[in-house]
Amino acid sequence: MILPQLLGWTGVVAAQSASESYFLAFLVGLHVATALALMLPTQTFLVISPILNWGVIGALLWFSTWYTRRSERRVVAEAIEVQTA
Repeated sequence: MILPQLLGWTGVVAAQSASESYFLAFLVGLHVATALALMLPTQTFLVISPILNWGVIGALLWFSTWYTRRSERRVVAEAIEVQTA
C-alpha cells in the first residue's frame, strides 16, 4: 500500500500486515459502489446505495462481533491449557 504510507497512515500500513485487514473491506466496498454508480442510472443508484451501505455496515458489525468472541474463546482456552500444564 503505497498511498497510505506516503500519507503517513501508519495504522493502515500496519493493519495490512495483520491476518485480517479492515482496509481491504473498505476498498472492496468502495469498488462495488463505484461499479454500481457507473453501471446504473443515477436515480436507481441513489435508491440502492443506502441499502448497500447499511448491508456492509451490518456485515462488518457481525464480523467484528464474531471475531471478538472467537478471540476471547481462544484466550480462555489457552489460559486453561496453561493452568492444567
